[in-house]
Amino acid sequence: MDFIKRSAKGDKPFFLYWASNLMSQFTSHPDWEGKSPQGTHNGDQMMEHDHYMGQMLKTLKDLGIAENTLVVWMSDNGPMYDLFPEASYTALRGGKGDVLEGGVHVPAVAWWPGVIESNQISAEMIHVTDMFTTAARIGGALGQVPNDRVTDGIDQSSYLMAATPSRRNYMFHYSGANLGAVRLGQFKRHLAAGHGGLPGKAFFDVYKDPKEEHGIMVSMLWAWVPFDDLARMHNELIEKFPHREPYLSTAE
Repeated sequence: MDFIKRSAKGDKPFFLYWASNLMSQFTSHPDWEGKSPQGTHNGDQMMEHDHYMGQMLKTLKDLGIAENTLVVWMSDNGPMYDLFPEASYTALRGGKGDVLEGGVHVPAVAWWPGVIESNQISAEMIHVTDMFTTAARIGGALGQVPNDRVTDGIDQSSYLMAATPSRRNYMFHYSGANLGAVRLGQFKRHLAAGHGGLPGKAFFDVYKDPKEEHGIMVSMLWAWVPFDDLARMHNELIEKFPHREPYLSTAE
């Protein structure tokens, strides 16, 4: 709240990334402990998080900058079933760490009074990395994005502000350091190992089969080459622009 109030006094755009630790920690703040019959994660922490989000939106309104501010709320992964039932639940297969839809298909909300029409529901594809490029565009800083590397994010400002279709029709899902699945439109291919004499080409129609229970490898013969090409071009880019080494902290 203090950052928003200080930033609102200036004449330059500001960006705030707030990674709430709620919904993933084991205890709630004492003021919220036991407030919900749904338990700690599903209830108490959700109520506390909702309260903080309400404070943020009220601050933007009170400062008179709500009509100039885009707020995007999104989850980062599916539920952690090792903490079930406290860690929520999804009707899709999989959870955190999986490339199944249950691990990567999460809710998001975009709020911008006077710009984004309220009460819309969209099933368009968008990726968390798109928020980087979109924020740069809206904040007038797109020209400062370096062009000597791969930028994963796609500018989705027209999708958010003008309700045009998403500019993204593909997505790469990683399982740790390895490419685990490729999504193209409504179809998704899991990069599985071959078995039973069949190649590792496990395709799913996530529109008709969001739980990814019924593989359609034979009927997707036409997609083998396009998906292979997508994965190949992706890996070629990685060879040209290697992943950054993971940051490892050391304690003295």
